[in-house]
Amino acid sequence: GNPLSMLCAKKVGNTNFQEYNTVVVPYCTQDVHIGDAPNFSYDGGNNYIHHVGAHNMIRTLNWIFSNFPNPTHIFLTGCSAGGTAVPIAYDLINKHYNTLLKGGGGPLPRAVNINVIMDSSVYLTPSYFLENGFPNWNPGTIMKKKLRFNYNRYKYQENYPD
Repeated sequence: GNPLSMLCAKKVGNTNFQEYNTVVVPYCTQDVHIGDAPNFSYDGGNNYIHHVGAHNMIRTLNWIFSNFPNPTHIFLTGCSAGGTAVPIAYDLINKHYNTLLKGGGGPLPRAVNINVIMDSSVYLTPSYFLENGFPNWNPGTIMKKKLRFNYNRYKYQENYPD
């Protein structure tokens, strides 16, 4: 097996991570990287939290798409809040890199290999938080606009799909 510190390892199996470019996205918006509520106050307007994780994610991905136009392999990792956002990042990265391109003989499929390791993601969310806390982040923006997910239909359901 792999050591517990495999996410910090320079090599895991035959994969040498020293040959990879690394992009680190720090967690600082308290919204598991999916928020779109830039001026939210929990105390009636005395203090504001900028839940802009979705903005940070989209800006980071746009930078990646511009600076790495033709990757052959992508490895996504995330822990806790970062792990929670990995499926969204995966979907957006997959849509960007693995779409059909117009070639000389017609559409050509792109094949960028994307692998994922997540740990301690925040998915077991009680209905109280889904109804009272989660909406404060305004996660529907990234869900509806970028993922085309029917957020309003499923936002309060603990069991998806129904």
